[in-house]
Amino acid sequence: MPQMFPNDLLCRSILFPKSWPNDVFDIEALLRLDSVDKNVHALSVASRYLLETVDGAHKYGCRAAVAGNKRLEEKNQRPPAPVAEAIHYLGFYDMRYGAVTDISLNYYEIQIRWRFENGEDAHFQIELHPKSGDSTERQRKAERAAARALLATCLAGPYRHICACDEAFRQDLETIEMTEFAFEQLGMI
Repeated sequence: MPQMFPNDLLCRSILFPKSWPNDVFDIEALLRLDSVDKNVHALSVASRYLLETVDGAHKYGCRAAVAGNKRLEEKNQRPPAPVAEAIHYLGFYDMRYGAVTDISLNYYEIQIRWRFENGEDAHFQIELHPKSGDSTERQRKAERAAARALLATCLAGPYRHICACDEAFRQDLETIEMTEFAFEQLGMI
C-alpha cells in the first residue's frame, strides 16, 4: 500500500454535470460523500505523486469521464448527448494530505485509504469512519455536512483541462464557471 506524507497532494476530479445541480457549480456536490456501507462514507481522490504530473492527473480525470459515459450508455442503451447528458472532465482541485488528515470531527475519524478501482493504482478514498460512542443519525448527518465544508477549505485550483475527446465542445465547456481556491488564502503554504 502506498504511503503518503503531510505535503503530498491529492486531486479531486471535476466532472460536469455531476457538480452542477440546477446548472450552478456546487462545492457540496463536488465533495459529496458516498455511502460505502451503512456507517462509512467516502470521497474518491487520486494521488498526485502516483499520477506524477499535472498531465497525469488530467489523463486520470479523462479516463474517469470516459468510464462514466460507458456506464451511462449501458444504462440508457444509447450514447449520452454531449454537454447535456454526457460526463465531461473539466480539471481538478488539489488537496494536501496533511490538511485533510488534520481535520478533527466529533463523531467520525477521517482516514485516507488506497483503493484500487477501475484499474487505477492512483485511486484513494477519503473515508469517514464512525468513532465509538453514542451519536444520533441527525448528529452524524450534520457532521458529514461539516466535513464537506472543512474539506472545501483544503482545496486549491481548479486546474482546468479539456479532454481530447471533448475538443468539439471546447467553447461550451470553457464557459462553465467553477469556484477558485488557493492554499495561500487558507494559510496552508
